[in-house]
Formats: sequence, C-alpha cells, structure tokens
Amino acid sequence: MAESVVFSVARYLGGLLAQEAEILGGVANQIVNIKDEMLRMQCFLKDADARQDESDLVGNWVSEIRELAYDVEDAIDSYILKAKAASFLNPKKYIRLHKIGKEIEMLQSKIQAITRSVSTYGFIRTDPGQGTSSTRGIRQQLRQSCPHYDDGDVIGIEDNINVLIAELINKEGPHLVSIVGMGGLGKTTLAIKVYNHNDVKRHFDCCAWSFISQQYQGRAILQEIIRKVGNQTGVETLNDGELKEKLYKQLEDKLYLLVLDDIWSKEAWDVLKPAFPKGKKGSKIMLTTRIKDVTLYADPSGFLQESRCLTEEQSWELFCKKAFLSKNVASSSSSLYHLEEEKKKLGRDMVKKCGGLPLAVVVLGGLLATKKSIHEWETVAKDIIRYLNKVEKNQEQYGVSWILSLSYHDLPSYLKSCFLYFSLYPEDTEVHKKELIQMWIAEDFVQHNGQETTKEEMGEQYLLELINRSMVQVGERSSRGKVKTCRLHDLMRDFCLWKAKQENFLCTFGGGSSTGDDSSSSSTASGMEQLTYCSLWWYGLTQDNKPLRMDGLKNLLSLKLGWGKKLQLEFALPKLVNLRTLVLHEIDSTDFSDDYDWSPLSHCRSLWKLYLFGGLRKLPKLEEFPPNLKKLKLNPSHLKEDPIPTLKTLPNLESLTLAKVYFISLWRARVSYYGGHDKIPKYYFPIEGFGRLQYLRLYKLELEELEVEEGALPCLLELRIERCYMLRMLPEGLRFITALNKMEIISMPITFYERVREYGEDWPKIQHIPSIIMR
Repeated sequence: MAESVVFSVARYLGGLLAQEAEILGGVANQIVNIKDEMLRMQCFLKDADARQDESDLVGNWVSEIRELAYDVEDAIDSYILKAKAASFLNPKKYIRLHKIGKEIEMLQSKIQAITRSVSTYGFIRTDPGQGTSSTRGIRQQLRQSCPHYDDGDVIGIEDNINVLIAELINKEGPHLVSIVGMGGLGKTTLAIKVYNHNDVKRHFDCCAWSFISQQYQGRAILQEIIRKVGNQTGVETLNDGELKEKLYKQLEDKLYLLVLDDIWSKEAWDVLKPAFPKGKKGSKIMLTTRIKDVTLYADPSGFLQESRCLTEEQSWELFCKKAFLSKNVASSSSSLYHLEEEKKKLGRDMVKKCGGLPLAVVVLGGLLATKKSIHEWETVAKDIIRYLNKVEKNQEQYGVSWILSLSYHDLPSYLKSCFLYFSLYPEDTEVHKKELIQMWIAEDFVQHNGQETTKEEMGEQYLLELINRSMVQVGERSSRGKVKTCRLHDLMRDFCLWKAKQENFLCTFGGGSSTGDDSSSSSTASGMEQLTYCSLWWYGLTQDNKPLRMDGLKNLLSLKLGWGKKLQLEFALPKLVNLRTLVLHEIDSTDFSDDYDWSPLSHCRSLWKLYLFGGLRKLPKLEEFPPNLKKLKLNPSHLKEDPIPTLKTLPNLESLTLAKVYFISLWRARVSYYGGHDKIPKYYFPIEGFGRLQYLRLYKLELEELEVEEGALPCLLELRIERCYMLRMLPEGLRFITALNKMEIISMPITFYERVREYGEDWPKIQHIPSIIMR
C-alpha cells in the first residue's frame, strides 16, 4: 500500500509541476527533488510492504513513508490554495506562504533521511533466488506441501477428486490440468488426494511433486524434480541450462505426471516450461494456483477445475471431525448425544463465520479440540477471527489471515487501493460493478494508460484481475456473461478491514440497525488522526443525543455518508481542512428540507469532488458550494427547480454528471431507485456560464428536450448520454462546440439511434466530432 501511495503522490506532483508551474515557482525545486526521491523509494517499497508484518522496524519504516507522502501532498495543496487566494500586497499572507514553503523544505529533508536509512538498516529488495527472513522462512516451511502427508479428512470434494482422476488418466485429454481458487479453499488437499490415488499411481511411469510459492527458486525446483523422476544425485554442479536439458531427456520417453503446487506467476512458468517435454501421449502437468491468468497463460485450452466453498452442512461435518476427534460425530445421530447442546449451538454459529472456507473450518476445529469447557468455547466464540489466526506456544499457526495476505502482497500497487476500497461496504453486500468502478475513478485509483480505452474500461480490467486472482467473487452476471455485481468472501472481507485499518486507509462507523441507534455510531475519531478514507452508514444521533464529531481528522481525504438521519454537516466538515471527496449516498429526502443549511460546504476549500446521490429537494446556493469544486455528480430527480441556472455559475466546475440512480443498494440488501414525482422535461445550457466544463454526462433522466445555445459549453471535450429514454433529439447547438472530441450514446431508443447515425436527421450536428461511440 505504501508503494501505491508514494507512486500516486509522485504522479500527482508531476502533474502539478506541469499545470501549476507559475504558482509553484517558490517551491518548484523542492517539489522536483521530493518527486525524484519518491520514485527512487519505489525500488524498495514493494518488498517492504510484504515484509512489514515480520518486523516492527520495517513496519514503522513503511508507515512513516506513507504518512510522509500524505504530509507532502497536504502541504503542497495548502501552498497552492493560499497562493491562489493571496494578495501579495498583504504581508501577512506572504508570511503564511513562506511558512508553508519552509514546511515543504523540512519534508524534503525528512524524505532524504528516510532514503538514507534504507541502506543503513539494510532494507534491500529480496530477489527470488536470495535467502528470506527467518519469519518468512518459517512460514514458507509451514506452507510447504508434502504429497505423502494425507490426514484423510476431506468433505465436499469427492466429486472433484473423481473428475480430476478421470482427466489425468485420459490420454486424449489436454496436457495441462489446473486447480484454481482463493487461499484456504483446499486446492493442495484436493491435489494430494488425486496424486496419491492408486489409479493415478498405476497409470504413470513416474510422478513428481514440487512446491513453487511466490519466492520460487527455479534451480532448486528443477534439481528436486530430477531426483524424484530419475532417482539421481550429483546435479548440484550443473548450471540452469544443463538442468533443464537433463530433466527434458529424463521425461521425453516417459508417461509422466508433474504437480506444480502453488504457482503464482507467469514468469515462474516461463522459467520451468523449457524443461517439460510432451513425453508419451497422455503425460500430464497439474497446477494449483490462486491466479486464473497463470493457468490460462500456460495453456488456454487446458482443463481447469475451480474450487468452491463448502456448504453449511459440509462445513459442519468437517468441523465435527476436527473438533470432536470422532469420524462419525456429525453423521451419526447415536453419537450426537455425547455433545453438549451448548457446544453444538456455539459450534454451528462459529462455523457460519468461516464462510465455507475449509482452511478456516480446520483451524477452528483444531483449536476447539483443545478446549474442553463451555467457558473456553464461549471465549473463542466472542472473538472468532482473532482465534482463527491465533499464535500458540510461540509457533506460527497455519493461520487464515496470513494465508489470505499472501494474495494481497502479490498485488501490483495499482490494485491494492482498489481492493482495500471494498472495506467501505457492509458485510454480505453485493457491490454493483458500475458503482464500484465510478468510485475508483473518483478516488483516482484508476490509472489511464493514454490509449483508446476509457477509465471505465480500465476499471473493469482492474476488477477482472482481482476476480482472476481469487480475491473478489462474482455475484450476479448479465445474460451475456458480464459481471454485474461482486463481493468479498467473509474472511477475505475481515482481512480487508484489518488491512485497511492497519494502513490508515479508511475506517467505518455505524452498523446494520435500521433505526440508526447502533451503539457503534457513538464512535469518535479519537486515535485515527492519520485516517484518509472514511465511510459512515446509518449516520445519525449517538446514544448521548449528540451528532458524531470528526475533530482531528486533518488527513481525511474522502468521506462517504449514507442513510443519514438528522444529518448535520457542521459537525463533520469544518475541521476536515484537507477533504477532497464528499459522497452523500442514499440520504433520506426528509433530511434535505427546503431550508437545509449547506453553508458548511463552503468552508471546505480543498473539496473538489462532491457527489449528492440522495433525495435532494433544493440545491445549495452558489455561495454554499465548495469554492474550488471541479467535479459534481447529483441526482436531480427530487429537485423542484431546474439545477442548470445554479450550476452554470460554479466558477471551477470541470465535470458534471446528472443521474437518476438505479442500483443495488450499498447499505441495505435491496434495490434502490431514486426518482421523484416531479420532473424537469428540458435542460437549457446558455452561452453564459459553464466556462470550464469539460465533461458532461446525462444518465437515466426523464428528459424530453436538451437545448444548447450557440457558443455555450466552449470547453466541452466529452458528452455522454445514457438511458435518457424520453429524449427526442440532439440539440442544434452541438454543431458549434468545436472542442468536443468524444461523444457516447448508450442504451438509447432505436428511433434515437436512427437520428444520430450517419445521414440521420441529427448527424449534421455531430459529424465534426472525431470519436462517436454508440452502443
């Protein structure tokens, strides 16, 4: 995460140097130096991110870099805002700028000191072939798969075993067979069962098993396989090329089976592949991996078995075998009387928390097997997540959280923030894909590659990569097979929440009480001064009848409020001096009365993204909007008056979305639809106003007519009209917007498409636009 933060800040500084060169003149040299130092830091941060759990020293170093990056961003933002507002005839304002300049200079010195500490304390990136830390070595030994070890307890995978055995002994089938799934789903257990099956052993001339892992060592793996398939020694003196050649010759005339357990990367496959011939017809290579793209890369036509979570009853059966040390407890009614009723109830409740993840069930069952009294079981039940990852007797457990963290640490930096953003959503939420990607874009997590792909398309690629890495699960698909909703496995979400808090990425307040009286709503911001993202739902009065205060969150960049009752912004906003993004989501229309006080928004000088997806009945006045607002999204469905006359006067507005929102609720397990009885059938964009607007999106509006005056919207670059089913035609004024270079028309009526296609009635209005997308 620190790597992605530093990269994001360095990229941000580069953009500022290009866009605000004149204003930054006094501190430009310091900013250039800071940017360069941060880019150099990235060489060390990826490995340090993965190692911070192993060492307090590394963890403190990573945390210090992350917070320092945020401090740099805040100081430079403050400098820009004050420089723009300052009259240099006022000496006091000049003194303030000078102080901030000194602060930036001090931050530059801190960054240089941290960079020096890299070499002083030996924070050097560990290459795959080098030794690892002792903690990592212990953990890797614990994870090392041993095909000869088979504890016999398998539940719910019998059918998968039979399918894989049939595929392996089928000489006409594909050469590559893969088992894919998230950590803890029992991929290795399934592979061991198949590998040791008598039918498989009898079928092949030779078999070999090799554990790969993230820190794979190609040379050691090749030596191990050579010893197993040829029973040969003395291979230590051979170089890498000779090892591959020797193994190739050993296998080329044999019917062989190789298992490569826990392979993480395409690079690992590329290293090993030259040593594997086709062999006799029917030879097989079996992979286990968390990353679907690895197996598709190795052989797109290979056989792929995706592991699934256990059902509730399967989980209970496996749990009983581990917790009660009896093979027949779960299935034999005659044995059940031995179980105290209290233990059975506690056990079933705890097993549900495992979410069907076999590893979690096994860890929990093994732990409770040592607990004899009801009191001990109750203690575990109170804090099951902590116990699932418990370290006992000073030895590293094969813990669930650490196993899941491997996938997180393997993520590229641009995906870490996207994954952690899932911690915003309540438990068991089906997250709508479009909503999620729009929020990623709003938070600047999506890195546009400058090619023809849009940010939305890039965001969809990010989501698919998280899905292919088995970190995010698909919920609902469209009739064409596209992802519509997604979710996290319960234990993956627990890890996500823990990691987000550890990284000071975000924190959530509130809970599931529909009355808004959840006890957690009395939480305050104490101890979370470095928090950067915050989400609150069921936001209302606390138990002591006082609204939640957010004093001290000077680093908060993004705030999301949902399902508000008696929403009082004056308690949340004035102290948030660095807030950049504010989302009011599913706020009840009864909150936003005609005389609602929006003035606290005007104090947020850093706020430049504002999303109002609630029951707005009246817009804030011009003087109540944030003074530097650049991006605005709002749902106009409840408005009683046309919003355009107010919005056109916003001096810095660059992006505007007017959307009537229909989606799966983030905060409740139901579908939400924002649409009032009042509708504004016509939007008129006059020549005055919207002087800086570059992006305009109209989504699902009950809009019949759109009028653009000649000379209006002079800076408009992109226009998107989507699902405005009542809109009859395009406005005549579009032909005069010479800056317009992209137009998207999505899911509109057939009659509308007939008008805008080439030689249609509206074609002359848009034929000058270089990129016109209709779908």
